[in-house]
Amino acid sequence: MTELVAPPEWFSSARSRGEELFADIVETATTETMDGYGALLVGEPYDRSVVSKRGTEQGPSALREALATTPIPPGSPGATRSVADIGTIGIPARRNDGSVQETIRSFTGRVHGTDTVPVFLGGDSSLTFPNVVPAIERGTVGVVRFDSYPALDGAPKSGTSYRRLFESGLESLAVLGARNVGPTLSTVNYPYERRSHIATLGVVESGPIDAVDRALGALSGADTVYVSVNLNVLSAAAASGVKAQTPQGISATELCTMLRHVATHSHVAGLEMLGCAPLLESGNQTARAGARGIVQFLAGVGETP
Repeated sequence: MTELVAPPEWFSSARSRGEELFADIVETATTETMDGYGALLVGEPYDRSVVSKRGTEQGPSALREALATTPIPPGSPGATRSVADIGTIGIPARRNDGSVQETIRSFTGRVHGTDTVPVFLGGDSSLTFPNVVPAIERGTVGVVRFDSYPALDGAPKSGTSYRRLFESGLESLAVLGARNVGPTLSTVNYPYERRSHIATLGVVESGPIDAVDRALGALSGADTVYVSVNLNVLSAAAASGVKAQTPQGISATELCTMLRHVATHSHVAGLEMLGCAPLLESGNQTARAGARGIVQFLAGVGETP
């Protein structure tokens, strides 16, 4: 059975600042008590499938640290009023990518079997496959992916999850913020193009809410919607702690706006926040952007669009 590392203690300085912070509302839970919450945090410290820059293994701890001091939006409780941290998945050292993904999948399947909304804290993009497959096994799933480069290769590596997900039954994919629409998205022999919707960076910047609405429209055949964020979708000014930063990208405010809006979908299957590599920057800027996005997403769960 997959082991969990207990969640850290959450501390807040809200009383001295006169505002409610995430650390004030998050609780800790176990696998026995996790079904009683609206949302669950799960850490996934893994980056060994990355072939270039590493560092996302520290993503979960950096995101938790940033979450602790992130303000809760006033007047919009959403799932922020019922959120628990159940800890971090223990990932054995010296396992190959396929074995690690099976380890993760064995636990994410249990989380998807509850009535809660999981929030997976990564970690690199290879985690998308074990995070989403258990949801596919329970019904048709469409994915909204915020990413600068949505690859559709095959092996269990970072950036290759979506081809494997389609082969496992993924209904549809909508990508927002793509800057590099390369050969893997236009391969003539690849049979799943008709179920992919791509909104480039320019399209998103011209109307973030409209871009989300069109993406959700492209996923209308799915029972549930899973939301995936690779923080490299942000501009380098907003997130320098990612392995593939470029000057172009959406702003942290645009990401928060879109996550809040997509969370109002009536059947949200979960959220993953990937690509945070705190060792590649100073000041934890990327983790803070990711934490803001998580809180806005949770605030949107259950809201009327």
